Amino acid sequence: MDKAKLHQTIITALELVLDTSKSAAIQAHEAATNGETVAENKYDTFGLEASYLAAGQSRRVSECEENIKIFTALEVQGFKPESLIKLGALIKLEDAHSQIKTLFLSPVSGGLKVSFNQLEVTLVTPSAPLGCALMNQGLGDDITVLMGHEKQSYVILGIK
Repeated sequence: MDKAKLHQTIITALELVLDTSKSAAIQAHEAATNGETVAENKYDTFGLEASYLAAGQSRRVSECEENIKIFTALEVQGFKPESLIKLGALIKLEDAHSQIKTLFLSPVSGGLKVSFNQLEVTLVTPSAPLGCALMNQGLGDDITVLMGHEKQSYVILGIK
């Protein structure tokens, strides 16, 4: 698998999230500044709510821009089968029900899913329970993670 292409695919997905966030911020700003949002009485809070939404959407745009910057700076590196998992690793896991998952250990944007070479690759960060459990593990290791109130067990089948 060409990790440089995967890296670029993830950057493209992050840029799409940024574009969507920018569009939402513009719409929220327009709603907040529209003449129709002027309060008709002291109980009419639509304008206030619209301004809060606009502020939140603007923060989201800043977060997306920062995520792209951080992810772009992540060095693309290959991992040998005997390597321990760290940031930038592409990991293949098998759960107790023989379901296979492909994860990319990323510094940002945990939960983002991208399609690459007929695979669904999910970004997971070290701050997530699964990402934390994977750190410094190796090929063939078993990990158990508490997800909600349920324990999930995995075997590490591959590291790239």
